[in-house]
Amino acid sequence: MWQHHDNQMRKLNKIYNKISKQTKNRLQEIFKILNLTYENIYNITDKRTKNMIDVKIVEWKDKKLLKGYFGALANNIYNRTRVKNSEILELLIYSAYIEEQNKLDEYENQVIYNDMNYYYTKGQEEVNESLPLYKRKEILTLTDILFLSLLAMNDSYGYDLNTYKQIVIKNNTDKLYRQAIININQQKELDIYDVEFQNIIDRQVDNKIKINGNKIYGVIDHKLIELDNRAKLEGIKLLDKKAKVRFISDNCDNVTPMCKYMDGMIFSINDYNEFTRYVGLSIKDIRQEKIKVWGLVQGANLPPITSFFHWCHSTIQYVNISTLRNKDDIIVPYIRKNVTKDYDTINEEKAINDAINLLPIKLGKTLNDNLQFIIVTKGTSQFDFSRYDSKNKVIYIYQGANKYEVIHEIGHLIEDIVLKGNKEYLKVKQELVNVSKLTIIERDNRLLYALKNDNFIDEYQGYIHCNNINETKDNYGKIKLEYITEIFSESFREYFENPNNLKEKLPKFYKIIKEILE
Repeated sequence: MWQHHDNQMRKLNKIYNKISKQTKNRLQEIFKILNLTYENIYNITDKRTKNMIDVKIVEWKDKKLLKGYFGALANNIYNRTRVKNSEILELLIYSAYIEEQNKLDEYENQVIYNDMNYYYTKGQEEVNESLPLYKRKEILTLTDILFLSLLAMNDSYGYDLNTYKQIVIKNNTDKLYRQAIININQQKELDIYDVEFQNIIDRQVDNKIKINGNKIYGVIDHKLIELDNRAKLEGIKLLDKKAKVRFISDNCDNVTPMCKYMDGMIFSINDYNEFTRYVGLSIKDIRQEKIKVWGLVQGANLPPITSFFHWCHSTIQYVNISTLRNKDDIIVPYIRKNVTKDYDTINEEKAINDAINLLPIKLGKTLNDNLQFIIVTKGTSQFDFSRYDSKNKVIYIYQGANKYEVIHEIGHLIEDIVLKGNKEYLKVKQELVNVSKLTIIERDNRLLYALKNDNFIDEYQGYIHCNNINETKDNYGKIKLEYITEIFSESFREYFENPNNLKEKLPKFYKIIKEILE
């Protein structure tokens, strides 16, 4: 999803580093021109220096650079006759960063436009892909008006992109100015290539965009992901004003509970959305809270998601409404709970819903009348694991289960209902059993009988459900198929979690599952 964005960030990072070198040279010129020392730093500047500064201020005014705090600072100094050397130093350092940003604007705007336009057209493409060829519409590029209006929008923290840039410039100026004053007070000659200044300037570039191998983060990266998601949403709305979108988390190693929990949620862009997500001021202070918003709101259900600041790389994806289940199509008639009073089952309910959403509608309708879930927690059942009750057609989901564990248990139900008596499936299963050997495995501190085969997903796939191994054998000493209960369910889970691995190891099972789902 973010490959194009990452390429643009690498391009922009090279520009930042190139122009940052020019800014270093400019700062070094400033240090030499002023020639400030411990004795004169707080003295009133001489007339020659004041005149030079007044000329520069007029020059900045002609270039229309006197805006915001910098404009106020420059005008204040211009209108006074008595100005301290320290004030001149601060103004000139500030000007170096203002001029740097003035050089960057043209490059930045082009890269930002290319980045946003890619995701704007991507949103349209996702809508078109859901339509028959004759209904597809022309893909339009991002207009200048929409581009500028998106740039001007405030984010969830209340800032637009230009305000962010001004804040960064002010912070950069303050840090470098403070270090200059420290060096002067320590009676050190100001040299921009001293390690203290070098470290500050390097960090300033990294704060914008930091590239560490395949990892990219920083203020500009964060802001552009926000703008890209806005642009993609606008592209989707252009072709489908009543669209629904799915929240997609990158599920990286550093994924937050907010994004991980919201992964897969579906939101309407033109209706109210009620959902539960994690909120809090820090990773140590998070809680689940119900939220109701109209459409998609930046920071709430449109990435980047906020509560506490983090590098969020989540996104949205268009959902074809015709493929969504209506209430009458939902697989689960009801979810029962057998839990301790203080246990919140919201994670297990999400795992069940996420698993259901992986299944096609056709299969859902087949299972609809036969499926129910019971969520159980520790201490409420004699079993401490998820399981399928074939007699009552009930799936018990144990606390902490994820969607793939739920898929595994649904696999038991499919084998019980859809594949029961299927001669081709029984033949494939028998062939696998015939080339497997009897062994003993350890699971949950228990010794269990199992079949061993190098092509099994894991050793538990060959588990033999029995109390007495002799009872499972036929007259020829072979294990009866009905006692080998995990081969299909583990294959079914692997089909969703790691399909290429299943296709390579158990191609016939892969083919059977693919046919069931299609």
